[in-house]
Amino acid sequence: AMLDGMLKKGSINGGKNPLRNGEKFYAAAFLAVGMFEYQVNRLTPEFVKDFEQYMNEAFIHEYKRSGVPQLRTVPIEQAVAHENIVATYDDVKQIIETRKPITVAPCICRKAKKLIGEGCDNISETCLQFGTAAYMYKENGLGREITKEEALAILKKGEEAGLVLQPGNSQKPGWICMCCGCCCEVITTAKKLENPGEVYSTNHISSIDQGTCTGCETCVNRCPMEALQLDVDGKARVNPKRCIGCGVCVPACPESAIKLVKRGDEKVPPENNLDMYMRIMEGKAKALQKEREQAT
Repeated sequence: AMLDGMLKKGSINGGKNPLRNGEKFYAAAFLAVGMFEYQVNRLTPEFVKDFEQYMNEAFIHEYKRSGVPQLRTVPIEQAVAHENIVATYDDVKQIIETRKPITVAPCICRKAKKLIGEGCDNISETCLQFGTAAYMYKENGLGREITKEEALAILKKGEEAGLVLQPGNSQKPGWICMCCGCCCEVITTAKKLENPGEVYSTNHISSIDQGTCTGCETCVNRCPMEALQLDVDGKARVNPKRCIGCGVCVPACPESAIKLVKRGDEKVPPENNLDMYMRIMEGKAKALQKEREQAT
């Protein structure tokens, strides 16, 4: 009864898992992605403000602590449509094609911002869940089941709106977030760092043809991480420490002067969500041990 109550409040993961003959399960949930997202139907201004305070004061330390982020960035399709540089696990269409069932839920970050009089007018239903996560969202009334075709249509709208694609950091992610630079708690928090491009798990970086660039600043205004700026010659330059390889700047350039290139050593994501969470916990344990040793 206690676990069912915690599940109803969105404090833990759980529900009936059809992948295991309907067996009911319970599991610990991270705060984000996790408990925060499960409040999508019960947000209050007070909760939103308390959560933002935590994000600003403590989250980024914990986010960096393990060395294994819970989210990663994959390029939008328009940024790599003509380039053979994307591994299967970085191909968002391939992820949608191979994962089922699929559910969609409102973006809790945009919903939260609007609740406190902030935010933007980007499309609301942009959070996709797959597999066990989709079953959980549907069973607990957090999202609705959709077809693969509907998911691809939502993906297209998100890309056209310049949203950043952030799946879970595994080869078989349980979700994909489509995030804006003004509302997403992870992006807005990471933006405050000097080196978000080095903290994010990403395999790509923007590259600008200086001969073609006209300095129109379209990409500068579009970048969610403030990774682009004009140099003294009036040409756009990429700050590799800030670029997260999302690719939203690529289709925005009227001169087609920007493309995505490989960032160097390939970052192969964990095989599945369990592997990801185990790596995160191992990383945190090592970091905690190191902190204790330094304190003595």
